Amino acid sequence: MARRRTVRGDFRTRLPGGLRKEPLQERSRAAIRNVLDVAADLVVEYGTEALIGSPALLLERSGISRGSFYSFFETPNRVLDELALQCMQESREEILAMLAARRSRKWTGVIDTLIEQYWSQFHIPLVRELWVGQHLTSNIRTLDRLWGEELAEILLHEFAKYAPKFERLTIGQCMIAVEIMERLSQYAFRDDVDGDQNVKAEIGSVLHGYLAAFE
Repeated sequence: MARRRTVRGDFRTRLPGGLRKEPLQERSRAAIRNVLDVAADLVVEYGTEALIGSPALLLERSGISRGSFYSFFETPNRVLDELALQCMQESREEILAMLAARRSRKWTGVIDTLIEQYWSQFHIPLVRELWVGQHLTSNIRTLDRLWGEELAEILLHEFAKYAPKFERLTIGQCMIAVEIMERLSQYAFRDDVDGDQNVKAEIGSVLHGYLAAFE
């Protein structure tokens, strides 16, 4: 008999980001939002190099003082960390909403929903610059690994709804599915800002075939 599994958590644990401290006043929160918005524009316009070396251009365009900047961000790299964290949080919220709203009751619909959400995310210039361009700090790579683990938990949770099917499916196999989706999505957008539709079709074919083995 296949072992039953336990699905952990509600997927709301906050990943560590780039802020030294959480802003308490609305004025500070607005200043940080402005810094991050300007930083995202700079990354898309000039690449991550516009932030990594020095925050000078960011300070100039955002209008924040050097002292205020360093009170919230240890280094310019930490701005990238916070931007990446926000991308992951937005992705998580969108995935959960899309899974909750999906009409198809077939298990393949879970995969199709995740692929559509990935496609939507990779259409965002900032996401492409960081993930497709592989301009990731060591902390972002840690965040990415943690987010991948959390997404695997979401996938396992969704497939548990089809019990007694997929009793053999493990968190490790869900992580493999997430890695397939992640890497092939990056490949699809490497030379095409709209994403290669042929690769998109292959992602679905590969994942459907892989997970069907555990049905």
